[in-house]
Amino acid sequence: MAESRWFPVVAFVVAAGAVFVVTVASVHLLSSDTVPVQGYPQHRFFEGWTRWDTGWYFSIATQGYRYFGPGVQASVAFFPAYPLAMRFADVVVPGDALAAGVVVTYALGLLSVVLFWRWCRAAIRSDAVPLAVAVLVLWPCAFFLYGAVYSDALFLAAALGSLLLLE
Repeated sequence: MAESRWFPVVAFVVAAGAVFVVTVASVHLLSSDTVPVQGYPQHRFFEGWTRWDTGWYFSIATQGYRYFGPGVQASVAFFPAYPLAMRFADVVVPGDALAAGVVVTYALGLLSVVLFWRWCRAAIRSDAVPLAVAVLVLWPCAFFLYGAVYSDALFLAAALGSLLLLE
């Protein structure tokens, strides 16, 4: 059976859509005591993407790095590539660094899946490639490829790009 070159895009869109629906439903169905409002009090459907370390990335993208002294948490522990990408995405989403982060993660997540598909086509049997892509997009930690304001999609895209260029 011939595999379409659109397969990784379709797989990503279907998985990202399903994760988006589940995330939005979870935020709406859980009480605000269970899921406290963080990044988007006015747009609760974005709340699932703006958790935990998102605040650090937002802070770096909007205010730069800060160091408060020894023993105090600071943004210097985070690499600059993802916050810079959030700043560049400000062209697409002006004035909203969190939305820019969601856009960056979706774009890099899609790029990661396409690069993974290309790498698999060169590295494994052709009949196993669709299964490998399906495993990637359905892997529980793939949540971080579908809009979460985290640098994981950037890291995966960079690693896979490096592997492809190496070969």
